Amino acid sequence: YKNYPEKYEEYQCLRPDYMTGIEEVLRLSEKYSKEFDEIRVVDFCSGTGNITRQLAEDIKISEATLIDINKSFIDIAKNSAINIDRINYLVGNILDVEVTKKHNINLSVYAYHHVTDGNKNSIVKKIKQSLISGGICVLAEIFLDGKEENTEYYENLIEDVPHNRNERISFTDSKER
Repeated sequence: YKNYPEKYEEYQCLRPDYMTGIEEVLRLSEKYSKEFDEIRVVDFCSGTGNITRQLAEDIKISEATLIDINKSFIDIAKNSAINIDRINYLVGNILDVEVTKKHNINLSVYAYHHVTDGNKNSIVKKIKQSLISGGICVLAEIFLDGKEENTEYYENLIEDVPHNRNERISFTDSKER
């Protein structure tokens, strides 16, 4: 995601687990958004803004805030024709960025694993503080028990992902985070 931000969504969409998760995020957000007269969304670790863009195709969002540490992702989001009247784009670590308004739908999709264990509670607290009373938070992530299970999951996943490479992709050789 750092070296080829313009290809990030394209690669992620090849993953069956990613697509299933996104569909569920959109379904839940749409289902519970019916309770609100005006919808304000904050997308923590928004990436390229794809999830907010897709959500805006299904429901009327009056305002959205997209936050990501990767400026290239925010630049892509700015140019992606998200159908929302007021959009705020914030570049920075979600722990450091000030979210001044309360929102009724807060999204954090496939981002929690990027947060160090010591900061996970702080992130959840920040997401909760920016949520109106009665609002919803959709936190989507793939949770696995440990390194072996994680490695096995991704080794199996690579079999399901179409790619045009002759070489095998291995997750066991990658550096630890």
